[in-house]
Amino acid sequence: ARFVRVAARVEAGDAPGSAVIVAQVQDNGVGIAADKFDLLFQPFSQVESHLSRVHGGSGLGLVLCRGLIESLGGSMDLSSVVGEGTEFHLSVPCLYAPASPPPPARSSVPDPP
Repeated sequence: ARFVRVAARVEAGDAPGSAVIVAQVQDNGVGIAADKFDLLFQPFSQVESHLSRVHGGSGLGLVLCRGLIESLGGSMDLSSVVGEGTEFHLSVPCLYAPASPPPPARSSVPDPP
């Protein structure tokens, strides 16, 4: 049976008020040979052309994902074992602000004129 597992967490960053969003996407598909990793991040490129005919795809998804993540100061990489599956790792730094206090309660009684 094929599966895809997605996990995400937020870790404390190095500086006060900073954090890192870390995510992993793992599947137990056919896997990818290490010498083909760079092809995954080339526009309109497919590692195995026969698989793209069966499953579709333009060869842009990972290029766009990595570009967006890197434009946010993050990184995306992968590990894979042929015949076992692939795992993508990504991290994106972010800043957080303390929670805002709730807005003052509004009275249901109208203000006097």
